[in-house]
Amino acid sequence: MQRILSPIKEFIKDSRAIGIVLLTTTLLSIAIANSNGYNAVVHILHQPICLFKQLHLPESLGAWINDFLMGFYFLLVGLEIKRAFIIGELRSRKAAVAPIVAAIGGMLAPALIYYFITQQTIYTQGWGIPMATDIAFSLGVLSLLSKRIPISVKIFLMALAIIDDLGGILVIALFYSQTITYAFLLLSMVLLFILWKWQGYLKPLFNILLSFAIWYCIHRAGIHGTIAGILVAWCLPLSSAAYIEHKLHDFTSFIILPLFVFANTLLPIPSIASFLSFNTMQLGIIYGLTIGKPVGILLFLALGILFGWCQLPNGANWKHLLIVGIIAGIGFTISLFISQLAFTTIVDQQAAIIAILVSFCISLMSTFLAYQFVKRRSK
Repeated sequence: MQRILSPIKEFIKDSRAIGIVLLTTTLLSIAIANSNGYNAVVHILHQPICLFKQLHLPESLGAWINDFLMGFYFLLVGLEIKRAFIIGELRSRKAAVAPIVAAIGGMLAPALIYYFITQQTIYTQGWGIPMATDIAFSLGVLSLLSKRIPISVKIFLMALAIIDDLGGILVIALFYSQTITYAFLLLSMVLLFILWKWQGYLKPLFNILLSFAIWYCIHRAGIHGTIAGILVAWCLPLSSAAYIEHKLHDFTSFIILPLFVFANTLLPIPSIASFLSFNTMQLGIIYGLTIGKPVGILLFLALGILFGWCQLPNGANWKHLLIVGIIAGIGFTISLFISQLAFTTIVDQQAAIIAILVSFCISLMSTFLAYQFVKRRSK
């Protein structure tokens, strides 16, 4: 039995494992979407449940995956952000400035490209989609190249992706939330204060129940419930962060994220075939992720160095950072998530998913070509 479980455990610990699982899940989802089981799966995912509606809870299984289960993913992201700023890669100003400057450029440039392409159309609200960087996929791809890429570059990409996720979370909270119900918002703030102030004196079970109550209040307030994961993470002590991350990491990475990807990449072949005639929204996403990301990251980093605000990571050069900029264009999970919030019709959501998948393929091919360039120049 141990001989069977050991390779599985090693695979799970591999930084490339999550990316492989998510890619496999995507292919499985598309295969099912083009089989006789498509209608049955869609019915299971999106069939409303009256009891949930009466309790003002997510009304279907798909909504529970997007609105509740993804909160655990954002909880882990929040803990990672907190750890990075307090004791990790971003704890010092000198170390933090470079990825912060690069991340700002990597968010602004794609959003502006998308806006200029889609202005005066019905798609302008999707500007947040190309701003994202998928931590799991980006680090997984960079791990494949790690023999020739300095460890400082990997740390730089991780820090950039963390800040990018923080920016994405703020965008979701500020621009992709519904009409605010201030009574529930105030109640959630009171509960967050209790968790922050007295969590050390409360039993773990009460902390868990309090966290669920915070999620419910934020959900009822009209703010996307996943934001609760970030807020709860910042209220928890750093001493318990490692324990929580250890307990939730595999569950989140190998169950929740694959469920989310599966539920949100069900694309029938006729929709995929339409990629030859991209609309302005799809072009905005593709150009934003594949061009805006690397250009924004490199341009802002160059300006930061020019004005003396920061410096390149130790042992890194511009060829390495070109690869980082291209890899950062892999938005995938967070881009999929924002696309579900930005557009309400299935047609628009599927069109956005197609663009995200096309961008993903372009980023992978561009990364491979850039890596070959660096490899040859190194020789």
